[in-house]
Amino acid sequence: ADPPAVYIAAYSFRTGAVARALRDARVDARLYGTGAIRPENTVQTGGDAVEGLVFPAPAFEPNLDAPHMRLFISEFRERFGDTYDIYAAQGYDAVNILVQAIEQMGTRPEDIRFYLNTMNPFEGVAGTTVFDDNGDVRKFHRMYVIQGGVAVPAGG
Repeated sequence: ADPPAVYIAAYSFRTGAVARALRDARVDARLYGTGAIRPENTVQTGGDAVEGLVFPAPAFEPNLDAPHMRLFISEFRERFGDTYDIYAAQGYDAVNILVQAIEQMGTRPEDIRFYLNTMNPFEGVAGTTVFDDNGDVRKFHRMYVIQGGVAVPAGG
């Protein structure tokens, strides 16, 4: 009998290949993936085998009509073209957080660390960024599902 679900712990192309192999073997289980996949690459490899794949991903809403999102998209397009993604957004936010820290505290590493650990939540293009007392980033992922070959928010 088929398992009720299969968790595929792999990057994009391998996730697509595993999903294809499972479907070719007639395994009809629900598929779950990691937050390390890029949906377009997973679909490229897995095709219709990844339909319904559920996976977490950081919040990134490029269609959000907000000044900081419009600025990010226009600056990114001007410099690099139209291929921005969550990783570009996270890098953009990281640099802006560091600039903010240096502007507020200077360049001493211990002062920057203090700033990061005590700053207000940073509302960036990749969602809200907060650091905990250990200096670890606290970011919350959303769940997505591949439908019609694209990632859409799960449950909605």
